[in-house]
Amino acid sequence: MENLHGSCEIEQVCCGYGLVNIYNFLCYSQKVENVDGITPEQITKNALAGSCPLSLEAVDIFLSILGAEAANLGLKSLAEGGIYITGGIIPRLLPLLDRGFLLEAYLSRGSRFHNLRSSFPLWVVTTENLGLSGALVCGKRFLVSK
Repeated sequence: MENLHGSCEIEQVCCGYGLVNIYNFLCYSQKVENVDGITPEQITKNALAGSCPLSLEAVDIFLSILGAEAANLGLKSLAEGGIYITGGIIPRLLPLLDRGFLLEAYLSRGSRFHNLRSSFPLWVVTTENLGLSGALVCGKRFLVSK
């Protein structure tokens, strides 16, 4: 990532295309020929099927990054009501959450903030079109207030 962009930021690894970046990094670091044009959907499909160890490893790393970032945001905002993870890729990865990478990174049991982190509930939201639903609620509130 740093060779391509000069730095590596969370937005480059903690999103659908970030999964591709992680996969490509693993291919490079393990000297394995990567699949040109591979998509997040293909990596997810391969990981779920168990047909590609690199895809599974990429998903595990992705989930670890997501869990750590969710916990950091929880600490920054003291999210007593919890952290809600949304997006298109997470609902597809539900069967792989049992592997524990998301939760372990979220809790960071060795961290001095483990007790505080564990007090913030972690929710995975599977509702589709959540952004549109939120926009609808805001629009209705706006219309009612006029």
